[in-house]
Amino acid sequence: MKYKAKASFKDLDDKYFGIHKANNLVKGGDIEITDFNSLPESVKEHLEEVKPKRARNKKGQLIGDDPNTPDINEAYEGGKAPKKKAKKGDKK
Repeated sequence: MKYKAKASFKDLDDKYFGIHKANNLVKGGDIEITDFNSLPESVKEHLEEVKPKRARNKKGQLIGDDPNTPDINEAYEGGKAPKKKAKKGDKK
């Protein structure tokens, strides 16, 4: 999942992510964290999950997914779509 720093992240040091990722967070960017649960609570409270955004072309129109590339979803920035929620009443 991708995470973005809240405004108070500037007070933390860079020992959990490395200097480049920490600088990216301070500048307002986002980073990919594979094992979020291994981070201490003091760091977790300064991070928030980034929701996937739909990709758009230069005109602002939504871009569709290319069925020829099953491992990448071109309809979302970053190539990953959000997980679908289960429908109410759907029993499996």
